[in-house]
Amino acid sequence: MAVNQGQPLAKITLQRSLGVAADGVIGPVTLAVANRMGDDHSALLMTARAFRYLQTQNSGAGGSSVCS
Repeated sequence: MAVNQGQPLAKITLQRSLGVAADGVIGPVTLAVANRMGDDHSALLMTARAFRYLQTQNSGAGGSSVCS
């Protein structure tokens, strides 16, 4: 999702996926939660968030939905 959208959005997306305050600062809280999660779990959360993002971008724009 955050590819070509810059580091600020990538940081916030990561934080939202981890369930921590999405302030865009990768500090000790974000790192601690990220380190407690396994790679598979982190990848699943990011993929789910990207999928939801794509659904919202494609719905209502006159185009077909990702889920149709």
